[in-house]
Amino acid sequence: MRNDCLAIVAALVLGGVSLAQTTSPSSTSSAGVARSAPSSGEFGSSAIWQPAADFLTAAHTACDKAPPPAVFDECFINQMAKAGASQEALKFTRELHQSNGQVGILEGYREFGPIGLAWVVYPLRANDNDGLLFLNGDPKFLDPDDLQQLDKAALQHDPLFLQWKKTLPQLDVWPGDRSGGAAQIRFARVWPGANPGEQRFLFSYPLIDGCHACTRSGFANYWWEFDAKGKFQGARLFSVTRGVPPLKRNFSSPPTGASLPSGTRPAPSGATPSSAGGAPLPSPQ
Repeated sequence: MRNDCLAIVAALVLGGVSLAQTTSPSSTSSAGVARSAPSSGEFGSSAIWQPAADFLTAAHTACDKAPPPAVFDECFINQMAKAGASQEALKFTRELHQSNGQVGILEGYREFGPIGLAWVVYPLRANDNDGLLFLNGDPKFLDPDDLQQLDKAALQHDPLFLQWKKTLPQLDVWPGDRSGGAAQIRFARVWPGANPGEQRFLFSYPLIDGCHACTRSGFANYWWEFDAKGKFQGARLFSVTRGVPPLKRNFSSPPTGASLPSGTRPAPSGATPSSAGGAPLPSPQ
């Protein structure tokens, strides 16, 4: 259920996700979790639950004979309670299930002003068990891999995308690889928006010609933008690049005040402006 052992660079390059990683977390959030208790109705680090290694097997043993799908999901969540999940963890899983119909367990969280960025493990998925979510904003649950949120129309005006499209007619945006979620949360950074209090996050999505095993040309890089109160403003195209966007800084060791998840290795040098083929990023906050 966990992929902590993947190197941070694998989360960046292999999966096509760029959360402006490998930059040092600010001193106010270097631990990678919320520093204060969330207000009523919000979720924070108190909702994190890391199940024992044998939990999934035990839950399936208890629930596999339950009629699918809703009864099975409820049975599975009840098994979480029996295995020691806190009330906050159970509340998160139930509300997420009500929101998107999936059973997810919060395993990592970091606060960015009025919103949080969460690493969620979906134990019942056949593939791609790791995911990321924006929490506590408007909407309360927002999946950066909900491709319907992306301004795909803007791709039709990008010269590099149109050049690739001539020989790859099915070229389109695909979800990123969210494995190694703990590292992705720890090294995420936020950039300031156009107005005071606004903030934005950068996500990169692979451009693939029709199927997982088909030709990959590069990445579409999108700003996910929020106003000062945490209301989602849209996902705007930043650039199309041959590699992930250039990073502001690279680290050969963990930044001061932060430690890597167990089993991970320090990230080697990342993309550069020349190799990425895109404009340099602005400085993060």
